[in-house]
This record gives sequence, C-alpha cells and structure tokens, in this order.
Amino acid sequence: IKAIFDHNRSRRTQNKSTCHQETINLLSIFANISQRILLYHSAMEEQQKSASDAVVRPFIPEKPSPLFIKGAQEVVRAQLASQNHLHLDDNDLAILDSIPAGSGVILAPNHADETDPRLCLELSRRSGKRFISMCNREAFDELFGLAGFVLQRLGHFSVERGAHDIEAKEHAVKVVARGEDALVIFPEGEIFYLNEIVQPFHGGAVDIGMKALIDRRKADPNWSAYIVPMAIKYHYPEAIDTLLERRVTRMESHLLIPH
Repeated sequence: IKAIFDHNRSRRTQNKSTCHQETINLLSIFANISQRILLYHSAMEEQQKSASDAVVRPFIPEKPSPLFIKGAQEVVRAQLASQNHLHLDDNDLAILDSIPAGSGVILAPNHADETDPRLCLELSRRSGKRFISMCNREAFDELFGLAGFVLQRLGHFSVERGAHDIEAKEHAVKVVARGEDALVIFPEGEIFYLNEIVQPFHGGAVDIGMKALIDRRKADPNWSAYIVPMAIKYHYPEAIDTLLERRVTRMESHLLIPH
C-alpha cells in the first residue's frame, strides 16, 4: 500500500494536467483496498464460525407497525430532501404499480451503501406498498436489543450471514407466498462500497421466489410471483479531488506512512 501511495504522490507533483488520471488511480486504490478489507473480514467471520460451536441465535421475525413505518418514512423523507437529491423515474415506479394485486413480489436491489435501506423505505412510501426485509442477525442485538425492537417494527426479520439459515429462508417464502407485502433481498449479500461494480448475486432470491410459486400454485394454478431488479447508484456532484486527497492523508496517518 505504501508503495502505491508513494507512487501516486510523486506523480501528483509532476503536472496539474495529470489530476484527472490521479483521481481515477485513487478511486481504483480505494476500491481495491475496500474490497480486500471486506473479503478479509468475511474470511475471518467464516473462520470464527467454523472454529467454535457457538450457540445458535434464535430467529427473529418482523412485527411491522404502521405507526413506526409511517414515522420512519417521514424522517427519511426529510433527510433525503435536506441532504440528498433522490431521482426516481415515474416509469420505474409504475413497474411496481403494474404488478397484479395479491402476487408475490421480491425486490432485488444492489447493495452499494448503508443508505440503501433508507432508499427502500422511501420507495415504499412512494409506491404505497409495505416492504418486508431481510437484515443481518447481529444488527438485532445492537444497543442492548433496542435496535432489534425498532427493526422488527419497521418490517425486518433476521438472517444469519454466511450460514444456511433454513428458518429465515422458509419465512421469506411465506412472506412472498402471502402476496401482501414486497420482500426486499440484497442478492449481493453484503455492502461492497463499489458504486460502479455489481458483485455476483447469490441465488437466494430466485430460490425463494420459485419455492413460493410452487407452494401457492398447489392451490391456485394461476398465481404468479415477480422478481423486480432495482439499481441504486450514487453520484457526488462536487469536485472530488480535495476530498480524496484529505482521505488519503488520513489513511496514510493511520498506516503510519510519512507525508
């Protein structure tokens, strides 16, 4: 890493005309480092799970509260209006509206940032549909369980990441088969912070959709389920060079690289 940063620092001092290329190089460095850190973190989690026979944490179902959901939607709506500019094409919104009532719906967005669930909440408000979402099991234990209480009321149920969580999968099938709510699944499985690149999808969304279809068609041969792909993309409208330089300097300080 030091060699890469030293190389880029020396190039930045040569000529201002190389600024654009340096920005691309820095973005590439950030993407590579982020991906390596995430892969290392995932590998360590898998190693810890296989190394110890930890007590299996209980599955936590959603307990959606219209009051909680409405309140959260208004908060998110205000946040997005004051801090961001959200673009949602009317034609895209019409796709959700065109799905026949009572059908199974799985919404499958990419997972680029922690803001993604808030965007889904705003989409739920605009579409008038209630979303039920998978959420990593450890999130429910944060803040001494208070986070779990809120997550349940917002329509989230737990899933063990990196494990074959049969109970969560069967519950997801029931959510789709009911045909009342849209199930939100992030097929990439984790946040990779790669706004320009979509990681390979896991097969869970398709498996859940097919299982729900098979189960419901035993009683109703004409029942249908839909998987709706959703693309989330973030744009930074201002010049990013200064921000990148500042963050590279901070990273160098943490890595004890001399300036």
